[in-house]
Amino acid sequence: MKRILPGILLLTCSTIINAQISGVIFRDINGNGVRNSAAGFVEPYVAGITVKATITGGTNFTTTTNSSGLYSFSTGQIPSGTKVRIEFTGLAKGDYTSFIGSGNGSNVQFTTAPNSSVNYALNAPDDYWDNNTMSQPPLMLVNSRRGTTNGFYNNQYTILEINNNVAGPYLPLNENVVTVDTSKRHALHYQTGSLFGLAVQSKQERFFSSSLLKRGSGFGPKGPGGIYIIGKSGSSWTLSGSFTLQGVTPSNGGGVIDFGSVTRVTSPATDNNYISDNHVWSSASGSDTRDMDAFAKAGTISYGDIEADQQSDDVYMVNMFQKSIIVFNGIATNATLNNASAATLSAYTRSYSISSLPGCPAVVGAGNNLRPFAVKIYKEKGYLGVVSDGMATQNIADVMGYILQFDPQNIAAGFTTVVTINFSNYKDIWGATYWNPWVTNWLQTGGNSTTGPIVHAQPMISGIEFNEDGSMDIGIRDRWGDQGATFEYIPMSGATDHVQTAISGDILHACKTATGWAVEGTAGACDQPVANLNTNSLTNSFGFGFNYGNTGKEWYADRSGDGDPESNEGGLTKLMGTGIIVSTVYDPMGFGETVGSNYWSTHGVQWNSNTSGVKDHIARIQGNNSNSMDKANGLGDLEFLTQSQPIEIGNRIWFDINENGIQDPEEGAGLVAGTIVTLRSPGADGYYGNGDDQTWTTTTDANGNYYFTSLSTPDNRKPASWTGVGNAILKGYYYRVEIALPLGKYITITNVGANTQENIDNDAIISDGKAVISFNTNEVNHNFDFGISNIPLPLKLVSFTAQLKPVNKADLAWTTVFEENVNRFVIQKSQDGTNFTNIGTVKATGFSSNVVNYNFTDDLELNPSLNIIYYRLQSIDNDGKFEYSEIRILKLSNTSQLNITVFPNPVNNDLRVTIPAYWQNKKVKYEVALTNGQVVKTIEKMRSNQTEVFDLSHLSSGVYIIKATSNGVSVIQKVLKL
Repeated sequence: MKRILPGILLLTCSTIINAQISGVIFRDINGNGVRNSAAGFVEPYVAGITVKATITGGTNFTTTTNSSGLYSFSTGQIPSGTKVRIEFTGLAKGDYTSFIGSGNGSNVQFTTAPNSSVNYALNAPDDYWDNNTMSQPPLMLVNSRRGTTNGFYNNQYTILEINNNVAGPYLPLNENVVTVDTSKRHALHYQTGSLFGLAVQSKQERFFSSSLLKRGSGFGPKGPGGIYIIGKSGSSWTLSGSFTLQGVTPSNGGGVIDFGSVTRVTSPATDNNYISDNHVWSSASGSDTRDMDAFAKAGTISYGDIEADQQSDDVYMVNMFQKSIIVFNGIATNATLNNASAATLSAYTRSYSISSLPGCPAVVGAGNNLRPFAVKIYKEKGYLGVVSDGMATQNIADVMGYILQFDPQNIAAGFTTVVTINFSNYKDIWGATYWNPWVTNWLQTGGNSTTGPIVHAQPMISGIEFNEDGSMDIGIRDRWGDQGATFEYIPMSGATDHVQTAISGDILHACKTATGWAVEGTAGACDQPVANLNTNSLTNSFGFGFNYGNTGKEWYADRSGDGDPESNEGGLTKLMGTGIIVSTVYDPMGFGETVGSNYWSTHGVQWNSNTSGVKDHIARIQGNNSNSMDKANGLGDLEFLTQSQPIEIGNRIWFDINENGIQDPEEGAGLVAGTIVTLRSPGADGYYGNGDDQTWTTTTDANGNYYFTSLSTPDNRKPASWTGVGNAILKGYYYRVEIALPLGKYITITNVGANTQENIDNDAIISDGKAVISFNTNEVNHNFDFGISNIPLPLKLVSFTAQLKPVNKADLAWTTVFEENVNRFVIQKSQDGTNFTNIGTVKATGFSSNVVNYNFTDDLELNPSLNIIYYRLQSIDNDGKFEYSEIRILKLSNTSQLNITVFPNPVNNDLRVTIPAYWQNKKVKYEVALTNGQVVKTIEKMRSNQTEVFDLSHLSSGVYIIKATSNGVSVIQKVLKL
């Protein structure tokens, strides 16, 4: 959309002095076309965007935006009254042009100097949140429960929903009070068992949650490989299905997927692997959980984190046992996935061994292991959190963490390490480290004390989120909280003493730098906020004496309500624009409150400012009661459900004065304001013109701009499961935009621009007598341009046909007249009508005013699943200019051979039109039209012969379109009338 809009943003004085063209670039998170900066929702400026100004004659100037998103061009560069084309480029991967609004234009804009409001907005679909229509999106989180799934607590909830603005209680009168608002419960322990991972699919309005091995908490019905679906039905949520990937053979090869196993028994209570079924703890009960195999295997089997890519249907899962990334295509419906067989799931599943991929970091210390857990997909890049566990060496110097970056579209290409975390850099006030190597037995913890809370922190990188400024937050879950339970027996054979497990999870902040990310407290590159000192003050909720680096500070306030310095449970989520990171914590305590027993052994959600680090508010979810996890990990991951970002498409219809196919600064609108632009869907059958097409219309403004966002009626191709998508252009579906050319108007040269000019050239071709641009996009796209000319291109393509011939051959034939300077014809082929490949070249006559006939034979390799092929011609001139023909469709099934032939061509008087054989004796409508679509002759045959003869003697010389329509299906040909 290339238009200039009234300015609403003020530039600094230093920017506007002598500036003829200036503006600001901002991130438009909610897509309203205006930069928002109200409290609670701030859209940041964007630095480093390249801005190019081109003036009449082709002279251009280039600059980049500063940290305030500002740019300008001076009077010396662009004199007053000069026509200017402004182009914005250099967007980061995953960023795209945002929606058009009152405060911004598109990535190419046209104006006349002076203008201080040439503003531009961009957005990433992963950041999209329309805070106007969904001010408080549902926040789902995972809740842990004690015992087996058929035990005493089997009806306790494991998936619940709260509001983002739920607050307090800061000073609860009753320690069992949970939140001010009532939580909504969507799944129960007996249905899911122990969980951690949570992935949201906005398009289908559903969540996937994955199993987790946790001592004292049983697996659900699907075992360690279980995935559970929480779907939306109307306004409510419910457990909609479940399946297991255990035993599934990945479609990309490799061995069968295995999530490992754990030995557990429910009797006798003296067995080392006994897990309590109906246990209410008491020191004399004699039936407390032992679950020793689970103690050793926590963090080594089942799943870690899971993540849904909002730009695709893929769900990324971490298999901790095989140390692999599983990519699951979540396109299937809940009904298809529920209890699906391994054979059914195989087609949806791929698996990649992490250690075998290039760039995987080496394990530190002989015999130690690399432990993956967190996974994140953001702006078309993947991130994996792994830890070198130090398990064999029991040396804290060997415990290292890494954030690995990968390409989701090419995982086999491997990893790049973007963050390294040395867990030895965590210090207490006495200079000792508080993280430990991973342990497999109780003696490795250094003692068998049973008095007071026992701490033996072991890091797992469990969450990765990004902030408005590009910084990264890293959730670190304490494995000790999954090895421990609630005052259960010490994990030693025959033990009769109990232990209280207390966790020490954390959030690390990594600042964005010019080359990547720097972890807080390292070499001054990411110093923590000045006020965030680790002190013992009761009015300060920063962890006393614990920090990363040697600054005596930490980024985030996360001191727990019982005074422990670190309280995070590893779950992270984010709403862009809020400046807040949301996490799961134990013993949540409001900022400035006094630690004390009223907070002990509770669990909840905490909101922190990602710039100051202070707490914004808290909500308690679990009270201190017998079914909670006490001071062990009580909560898992959490996710917001926000809308799937709509797609807006459009651009400009311009008049190409010099017929070079490029939008020059002085070239204005190509057709009158109010010109109708049609968006067309080919309908459910995928074929244009078969009677089930859907159309929507808009009109151009005075500058030739047009756009489509919301549609007046829904596209009837939308799958029923896409409940999160409204009346909008569907991602991944084919469409085309069309305009009818008035008499005497033509399309200019097509696609002449190099890669650097693709946003400013003509994209339209002539098809079915209209100017047409076909597309399939997953993002906002404002680069669909129609170039208009008063002069037709020299070449006249009289006819172009594609027919199926024996045996497995496609016969392509075309006829030209008035060839001038034509070098060759390139034959192009497609299976989808949009993406074409070259299959052959035919040398042109070059210069001729006579009729010239050409043909080309395509040897087909027939595919049983392929029933349609698209062909087009690219005619290339000697000077490199080219244009495309209309597209011809060849249907491969016998009953679908749609074509009409016209003879003779060129014609003087009588024209013979032959229709498909199976149209014979049916009602057929014949139309003769000018190339601009104006119908000049119509004949209807109630029972048509296969060949009909029409008298064209009364028509003037020129090119005409012959169209035959039967039962809603139309076929056309061109004919030259002499």
